[in-house]
Amino acid sequence: MQADDATWEAYGGRIWRTRQVPEHERFAYWREVVWQAFVPLAPVRLGGRAFEGTVESRRLGPLGLARITSGAQRVLRTERLIAHRDDGAAYLNLQVAGHGTVSQDGRTARLTPGDLALVDGSRPFALEFAGDFRQICLTVPLEVLTTRVGLPELASARRIEGSTGAGAVVSAALAALAAQAAAIDRGAARGMADHLAGLLAIALEERPPRCAPGGDRLLGAAMREARGSLADPALSPTSVASRVGVSSGQLHRLFAARGLTFGRWIREQRLQRCRLELADPAHDHRGVAEIAAAWGFASPAHFSRVFRRAYGMAPGAWRERRGDGAAPDS
Repeated sequence: MQADDATWEAYGGRIWRTRQVPEHERFAYWREVVWQAFVPLAPVRLGGRAFEGTVESRRLGPLGLARITSGAQRVLRTERLIAHRDDGAAYLNLQVAGHGTVSQDGRTARLTPGDLALVDGSRPFALEFAGDFRQICLTVPLEVLTTRVGLPELASARRIEGSTGAGAVVSAALAALAAQAAAIDRGAARGMADHLAGLLAIALEERPPRCAPGGDRLLGAAMREARGSLADPALSPTSVASRVGVSSGQLHRLFAARGLTFGRWIREQRLQRCRLELADPAHDHRGVAEIAAAWGFASPAHFSRVFRRAYGMAPGAWRERRGDGAAPDS
C-alpha cells in the first residue's frame, strides 16, 4: 500500500483500484465501484484499450469528496437508475486532466483542465470522456446547494471556466480541499459546504444563461416558495405569485420560458418526495395514501395513476423494490 493510500484510509476514506482484479473483469468491477462510490450509474466503455480506473472517496460531514482517475467511457444517470436510488445530491466536477463533457437539462458543457460543471443527481445526466482523465467530484446535498444557488435546474451542465474570475477561485478551492481531505476535521465540513456553495453561486452568476432580465431569479424564488408548500393541497399559481410579487400570468410565463408548466412541475416535485419516503424504512409505519396526502395528493387513486405513469410501477411495488441492491445493468 502506498503511503498516500494509508493516510487516506486512516482518515476514513475508501480506495478502489481496478488493477486489483484480472484485466477481463476490470470494467465490470468498475461499474460496481461507481455504483458504490456515488449513486446508481451506468458506465459504458469507449475504446478497446485495457481499462484502468481508481476512485478515492471520503465523507466530510454533509459532503462527499472523490478523486477519480480513469479511461475513456460514457457514464449515464437514467430515470430507471434514479428510481433505484436518489440521494438528493448534486455533483460539482472539477476536470483535472483530460477532457470531458457534461450533459443535463438540454445543455452540454465541454470541460478542459481547470473547468467545473454541476449536475443534479435527481435528474438524468450523461458524462463522456473520450480518453484518459482525472477529476475531483464534490457531492453536495441539494438542500445545501439550493440555499445559495437557488435553482439547480438552471445551474446544471454549465461550463464554469477555471482559469479566470470566480471560477478560478472555486477551482482552486476544490483542488485544495481534495489535497487536504485526509486531514480535515469533520466538524468543519458543514461550513466548508456552505462556503463552496456560495462561491459556486457567484461563479454561476458571472455567466448567467440567456433569459429575460431577472427572470431566473424570480423563477428561483417562485420555486423555493412552492417547494416550501408542497404539502398544501390548495397550493396554487395565484398564492405563489403573490408571495414573490408577480401576477399569476407572469408566473406562468416564467415557467413557460423554461419549457415548464407550474402544474406539471408541482406534480413532479410532490411525486419525488413521495417516492423518497416510500423508499425510506423510517416511513414504513405510514401507508401509501398517508404519504401521498402528506405531500398534497388529495385522491389516492389519482396519486397511484400519476406515480405509475412517472415511474412505471405502482407506489406499493416501488416500496417493495427498494431493497433490490442488484448491480446496475446497461
